Amino acid sequence: MRLIILSAHERKMTKVLFNRDDDLVFTAAADNMVCVWDSETGERLGTFEGHTGAVFDCDVDYKSKFLLTGSGDSSVKLWEVQTGKTLQTFKTPVRVSSVQWACGEKLFLATSPQFLQTQACVHIYNNPQSQQFGIIYSEVNLKPAKTKLQRMFTLTHDQREMKMEK
Repeated sequence: MRLIILSAHERKMTKVLFNRDDDLVFTAAADNMVCVWDSETGERLGTFEGHTGAVFDCDVDYKSKFLLTGSGDSSVKLWEVQTGKTLQTFKTPVRVSSVQWACGEKLFLATSPQFLQTQACVHIYNNPQSQQFGIIYSEVNLKPAKTKLQRMFTLTHDQREMKMEK
């Protein structure tokens, strides 16, 4: 095993992620960008620039075709990995703290924390390969539990609703 140093970000890294094939590494940082690296050589292959706030999270789809990023600029960006082009930008009421592709990649989500009068929420979107591309739910507000028990949230795609189980 050899040490590879990935050096490009000017501020702290917020996320490091391998793709499914383990040949690419994605790094997100507080310098408003995401970099993609060759995991074998450490060579930087590209940079995803376009956010105006720290990038807190990123996720790449199963085929490494699309990249999601969530930022402090209150947006989710969908990128084409091969070209680095922004395909679409989704605005949210407050910063985006996490993004994730759903299993099967028909949907993806973004979460935003509570901030001032805005409740914490989950934003759920269609995958761009779907016939209907855009927001499914503008937001699903998550109210804090009144007990210390954790509650599980289950998304039922067919019924297009969110259920809370105790």
